[in-house]
Amino acid sequence: LAASSLVREVDKYAASIPNCRGVYLHVISYNQPAIRFYKKMLFKLVRRLPMFYYIRGQHYDSYLFVYYVNGGRSPCSPL
Repeated sequence: LAASSLVREVDKYAASIPNCRGVYLHVISYNQPAIRFYKKMLFKLVRRLPMFYYIRGQHYDSYLFVYYVNGGRSPCSPL
């Protein structure tokens, strides 16, 4: 519940900034509870970033998510 409230506050704050078009975040690829949570909060998966994190001598991939505000949208569209 607290995490949902925090994400909503961040989204609301970002929307209050006229030039802001999106809120981006990274999630380590094995954190399935966080990935499900952000998808539930309507964040969109943008891409997988290979070997983004280096933790205790090991590389881990990251997922990049975005929540668009103020009319923001993906720079590319399917044709």
